[in-house]
Amino acid sequence: MLHLVPIICFQIILLQNSIFGEPVCRTGWTESPHKKTCIRISHDRKLPWEDARAQCKAEGADLVIILDESMDDFITAQLSAYQNETF
Repeated sequence: MLHLVPIICFQIILLQNSIFGEPVCRTGWTESPHKKTCIRISHDRKLPWEDARAQCKAEGADLVIILDESMDDFITAQLSAYQNETF
């Protein structure tokens, strides 16, 4: 059985705001409080894991890796905006 997953990409912030020196995420991405990363959830597309990862890589990112409770809480909060959708 093919299992499709929503695409949740993360990207390390490399850009800096030239005035305040604060991290800046690209349009459509959300800044994570966790290790200066940006997160983008493609809730409208579900792909097999390998294809989802390739999509993230094509954007200079990777699939999100949840290593601790703070990142899990952040991702859970972001996903709550889509609570009526099935993942």
